[in-house]
Amino acid sequence: MPSIALILPAYNEELTISQVIEVFHRELPEASIFVIDNNSSDGTYVLASNTLENLNITGKVIKEERQGKGNAVRRAFLEVNADVYVMVDADLTYPASRVREL
Repeated sequence: MPSIALILPAYNEELTISQVIEVFHRELPEASIFVIDNNSSDGTYVLASNTLENLNITGKVIKEERQGKGNAVRRAFLEVNADVYVMVDADLTYPASRVREL
């Protein structure tokens, strides 16, 4: 089975990050989840870390100090190895129920 990495670039997403992790984990439990914290000034890092740990999800939160989604995406591809990459926004923009269609 191919390895799957779910990439979540996140900037100040404390209101939605835990829910996004939970719903995508429910739909794609075999995926490792990587939150790329793009220099957030809120509780995104702590909430994401706690959610990954509490749900026993493989993956981690990676800090990217340079602002901008492009920098977050570059950091993800430098640090995450997988056969399949799925990238979604951390603000519930995309429905997790459709992830397998990708």
